[in-house]
Amino acid sequence: MFILEPSEQAKGAIGKWVTVVDYPDGRLAIRYRGVEFAYRTFEGSPSRKA
Repeated sequence: MFILEPSEQAKGAIGKWVTVVDYPDGRLAIRYRGVEFAYRTFEGSPSRKA
């Protein structure tokens, strides 16, 4: 799960489908209408089991 860093462009993507790009070198990119967003990974609660 990812959390987008706040920005006007990220607000415009609320409720929309975004593209997640998984590069061969392990990098990820989250994009919407050609804009790449800064993000962080949500780790969840330590007591939560997958």
